[in-house]
Amino acid sequence: PNVAFAEGNTLLLEVGAGLRLFGGLRALLSRVASTVEMLGHTARFACAPTAWGAWLLAAARAERTGRRWRVVKQATLARTLDTLPVSLLPFAAEHGDVFEQIGCTTLADLRRLPREGIGRRFGDDVLTLLAQAFGEHPDPREYFQAPASFHAQLELQARVDSAEALLFAACRLVVQLAGWLGAH
Repeated sequence: PNVAFAEGNTLLLEVGAGLRLFGGLRALLSRVASTVEMLGHTARFACAPTAWGAWLLAAARAERTGRRWRVVKQATLARTLDTLPVSLLPFAAEHGDVFEQIGCTTLADLRRLPREGIGRRFGDDVLTLLAQAFGEHPDPREYFQAPASFHAQLELQARVDSAEALLFAACRLVVQLAGWLGAH
């Protein structure tokens, strides 16, 4: 799959081409979750037909505001995204409580407003992001390209006297190396 970096420490994975290879969406998500955990990180997963749609669902899941975090069909994407709060949008913090003052609490409320007014008041980037999230506008992304050579290091926090502690650290490095090899 292709990987792209996004707002708020988010990785976007385009996995459509590899679903059959990994045994379906559920198996793929399980595998990604175990890899993330093995590397010592935590993650909130979400799936959608669009990158911004998945980003919004993941943000809702992190804030525990959305009920669904996996949308596979384009037909159900709009209904699911419309229920999400406007405060999840990456630019919402810049505008303070302006959205609440004009009666916009959900994305559906924001989408019902006149497009010209939204563009004038909040900028065209808002309209573009909404169109991309709902699949109404293309969302070109620059995908991550693995470097030509592999280099990783892991500093140990204290003196290590057992092979098990070294094995844990080595395992993390080997997983990173396997990811680099897989990318090439």
